[in-house]
Amino acid sequence: ASADRPHQFKLTGSYLLPYQDILLSANFRSQSGPPVTRQISQRLALGGNQTINLEPLGNTRLDRLNTIDLRVSKNFRFGGNKELAANLDLSNLTNANTVWEVRTLTPSITVRQNGDPNGTLNRIPQFLSPTQVLGPRIMRLGVSFKF
Repeated sequence: ASADRPHQFKLTGSYLLPYQDILLSANFRSQSGPPVTRQISQRLALGGNQTINLEPLGNTRLDRLNTIDLRVSKNFRFGGNKELAANLDLSNLTNANTVWEVRTLTPSITVRQNGDPNGTLNRIPQFLSPTQVLGPRIMRLGVSFKF
């Protein structure tokens, strides 16, 4: 079910700016959210547990995932075959915080407030509570030297 993404789109491009030979590259990715099925875990009479679907498979779908990544790079050439390359990568440029994985079981769960072992106990609905969220905006600076 995690591979069920019926709509996927990716646009990639690069452009060499006419001044200073600076290369600008970008990626845009958009895909359907994964399907989620409400479930319940039931103890069996002979031991163990059985997970039972409470609705048709993929009845609920998470939000669409959209990301934009950007790269700016510049090469500096020296005598012979020596070259210094510098680049700046910006991932998740829009700082989207899209939920891409959730809990699927129906009953509520008890959690400690702020994850503190001595924190207040809170009961929260388990179904659709996030377990994975798209990482934050990341900036990376890279430099390489060829000789």
